[in-house]
Amino acid sequence: MPSFQAGRANQPSPLSSRRAFFEWFRKQPRICAYCGIEEHKLEELFGAGVLSTKRGRGKSLELERKDAASNLYTAENCVLACYFCNNHKSDIISEEDHCQYFAPQIRVYLEAKYRELLDK
Repeated sequence: MPSFQAGRANQPSPLSSRRAFFEWFRKQPRICAYCGIEEHKLEELFGAGVLSTKRGRGKSLELERKDAASNLYTAENCVLACYFCNNHKSDIISEEDHCQYFAPQIRVYLEAKYRELLDK
């Protein structure tokens, strides 16, 4: 669970409480905000052992701050992202650059792995 922080100038962030976060989370589409892969495909890929991570992450979409430098958990700054996009973008690559240069190829990779799973 992320630690919720107040916005700048002590203005409360829209996700400053657990309740606000869960309300926001409940309304989010179950697709990666960057590459567009659907969460059910990730669940199937990781559940079948096609993909795995050392810490068991990846099966579900993760909370991602579009601008990590701001360190704000606001509705405008947070999205749901797949493990691959969340880790690849990290704190170094801008949202725009990630969407332009990397997210489309991550989607190609994940969709190819999903097709392989269906073909088995």
